[in-house]
Amino acid sequence: MQLERTSGRRLLRAVLTACAAIVIAGITVVGGQPAAAAEPETGSSVQAQIDAVLAQHPDGKQINTNQIAWENGTVILTIPMDGQRAAYGPGEQGVRKDGRPDCPYYWTCVYKDENYNDRRLQFSHCGYIQDLGGYGFNDQTTSWHNNQSGGARTRVYDWRGAWVQLWATGDAQSWNPNVGKANNDKADGIKAC
Repeated sequence: MQLERTSGRRLLRAVLTACAAIVIAGITVVGGQPAAAAEPETGSSVQAQIDAVLAQHPDGKQINTNQIAWENGTVILTIPMDGQRAAYGPGEQGVRKDGRPDCPYYWTCVYKDENYNDRRLQFSHCGYIQDLGGYGFNDQTTSWHNNQSGGARTRVYDWRGAWVQLWATGDAQSWNPNVGKANNDKADGIKAC
């Protein structure tokens, strides 16, 4: 009897220790998907933000001072330089006026804040839903700009055990400075074209 109680306590202690380690490590599962680990605040240095994204998504590659690329360069995350609200890639500085969309031609972009500010995630590959969580952008979209060619549209989705469409953009050369309260920070997937 004493041996059974001791073994039971050891088992309980081992289970509790394992649970505590999981919580401490931040491995939490929400709705069947891993929860995103906290990334540095926007006020952190650009390199600290890039390092945090790459730590969570190591298949990306830093391509310059403030950009990370995935999928052979068909997905690019741009982080605003220190002291700036908008995210500019190389050669873009000064091209855009505040509050105006700036997604490069042939791309579709989502932005973390309204009026196309803060981080910008851009896509050029068509045909399938891409998980925004794979690029550190899950539940972070507030504005968008579809700057693809022709009549191409982009569809944006929320994950609710299956992909549920939140909105479809207008034909290429369309934009929205604020997706509205019902859709703000809910985007989990995107299908360009």
